[in-house]
Amino acid sequence: MDPAPGQAARRLPPDCEAFLTLHCPRYLRYARLHLPPAEADAAVAAVFDELFTSWRRVLAHPNPAAYAWWALTSRTRRQPDEWAALAPDAYDAVALRHLLGYPLAEVAAAMGAEPEAVHTLLRGPAVAAVLRRAGPVPGPRPAP
Repeated sequence: MDPAPGQAARRLPPDCEAFLTLHCPRYLRYARLHLPPAEADAAVAAVFDELFTSWRRVLAHPNPAAYAWWALTSRTRRQPDEWAALAPDAYDAVALRHLLGYPLAEVAAAMGAEPEAVHTLLRGPAVAAVLRRAGPVPGPRPAP
């Protein structure tokens, strides 16, 4: 993905560039799980532009990764009806872990959460019930 239009003319601070580089692949795959590719790419670019233009405020947030994840999911999450019983954070954990195939540590990093918290979300009774009703979860989508 190319930088958002506003980013192309500006030099990213090194810490911002590292953050965006780290999270871009996961953010794109999550967005493409919910939106058509072009729309997903545009949404991720808009999120990254928002993060860049307010980078100092993002860094002042108690959990910058969680803030960035919220910015992404508020634009892209389309929770399927069969998963509606899950809280949004539990759905995100299931989507990243089971549908996209990320290891627990990467799920936690993407969401700005502790691995133990993600593990708890994935082992909750609501997730177990939804997974039972949904049947076999398809294998992870290959990375683009």
